[in-house]
Amino acid sequence: MWVFLSIVCAIAAIFLYTTIDSEWSVKTSSSIWLTILFFASATLAILFAFSAVEGKEESAEENKTRTSLPEQTTKAMHVKKLGGLTS
Repeated sequence: MWVFLSIVCAIAAIFLYTTIDSEWSVKTSSSIWLTILFFASATLAILFAFSAVEGKEESAEENKTRTSLPEQTTKAMHVKKLGGLTS
């Protein structure tokens, strides 16, 4: 999911980057809006990519710990009460 969103935002950023200095943007004076949208979509692409990588690392770590560690049981510890000890 994150990978798909990252790719979509990256494609949008590339498209916006190429249209910032186009004749259409000069005629309509919309280059500032295209620049803002470009930076927003590029930022989202980077954030989504980091989320995708982070999600893959977490799932890999979870699988590694599940397979490498045996199940541990709680061990009871019996403690003797020592009464009347003074120094």
